[in-house]
Amino acid sequence: MKKYTLLMILLLIACITRAQDCLPDGIYFFTQGDIDNFQLEYPDCTRIGGDVWISGVDNLSGLSVLRYIGGNLDISSTNNLSNLSGLENLDSIGGNFFLTNNDNLINLTGLDGLKTINGEILIAENSSLNNLTGLDSLGYVNFFLIENNDSMTSLSGMESMTSIGQFIIYQNNSLSDLTGLEILESIFDFRVLENYGITSLAGLENLSTIQNSLNINGNMHLTTIEQLEGVSLIPNQVFIVYNPNLISLTGLHNITNIGYSCYIWDNFLLSDLSGLDNVTSIGSLLTIRGNASLVNLHGLEALSYAGGISIRENLSLVSLTGIDSIEAVSIDNLSIMDNPALSTCNVTSICEYIVSPNGVLNISDNAIGCNTPQEVEDACFVGFENKELNRSQYKIYPNPSSNYVIVETVALEPNTMITLSDMQGRKLIKTPVINHHEIIDITQLNKGLYYLQIKNDFSVNVFKMLKK
Repeated sequence: MKKYTLLMILLLIACITRAQDCLPDGIYFFTQGDIDNFQLEYPDCTRIGGDVWISGVDNLSGLSVLRYIGGNLDISSTNNLSNLSGLENLDSIGGNFFLTNNDNLINLTGLDGLKTINGEILIAENSSLNNLTGLDSLGYVNFFLIENNDSMTSLSGMESMTSIGQFIIYQNNSLSDLTGLEILESIFDFRVLENYGITSLAGLENLSTIQNSLNINGNMHLTTIEQLEGVSLIPNQVFIVYNPNLISLTGLHNITNIGYSCYIWDNFLLSDLSGLDNVTSIGSLLTIRGNASLVNLHGLEALSYAGGISIRENLSLVSLTGIDSIEAVSIDNLSIMDNPALSTCNVTSICEYIVSPNGVLNISDNAIGCNTPQEVEDACFVGFENKELNRSQYKIYPNPSSNYVIVETVALEPNTMITLSDMQGRKLIKTPVINHHEIIDITQLNKGLYYLQIKNDFSVNVFKMLKK
């Protein structure tokens, strides 16, 4: 009985030993011989505790016993490696996975059993890599960079990924769309940068959440982003920058709030901002710059809050119509510069901000009518000379005023009411007309434009009033 117990203990110790990680300091494979001799030199080593570096080899068949790598896996500069066959049993990588400068690598076949990478993925400068076939079982990845793979034509192989942390697709010039991402639902931070062959974002039809930022930059032949139509919230920033053939922002129409900044910059064929129709709030800065075909700002009519506004170097822009509804009190930085055709700046939001700027105010080098703050102010307040305003039996004076307004009426009509509203239609003061001279106290109002309505059973008269 004692011998049996001792035998069981020895077998248990042997099993535990085999289950433990080997090579805690990692291992280098610099020659094909290193790969071929691995199982002879390290029998029963299926779990490497440290990093694994592979370079200058022809095949990976000698690593077929590997199930786990605790550190990083780095495969680089393997000139004759066409796929990753030999790693079929690898289930998990505890650190990062780097795949770089493997000139003859065509796909990632061999990683089919890989389910978990706890660190980052970098797939870069593999000049013959066509697709990502082989990553079919991989789940969530915290950081994924696909960079400068000249022959990559699709992202097929990522069909099991529903969520990615930071995802960057950069300078893959044979990539025409994002086919392969059809199951992807959530990305924390998404960047599609300088992929010169890409024409659309096909493949993103099921993407519903971008938890941080969206950056679409420098994609020379991108014409549409309509595949982003399922995205409804971008808490941080939106960059739509230097996509010279982009003609429409259709695809962003479900977004209602952008938490920080929105940059629409150097999109030469973009003629309007339709697609942003439902955005009501931009937490910090709205920048519209260098969009040579943009004529007005239609598409921003729902926008009521923008921390700052910068409109610069839009060669065809003639009017700021579209940003009328932005509340002036939300703006702390206004810059309208170097728009050579821009002559109409006297929209409500800009007029109200000029009366009482909350911060920076720069208006210069635009067309006549919008070339200086004074020109814009003059256009805003045409008809607001400091004299009586007459309409039938009513006189409203002084206008502009800083403390009170007198409403003078010739004949007192029954049920006559005075209502003072802001430019968004919110009723601020309401009082009946009892005397021929009614005094309206406006000392508590913010500087800006207001509507003064006089209504009775027979008529309605509306005046604009300026609080200075």
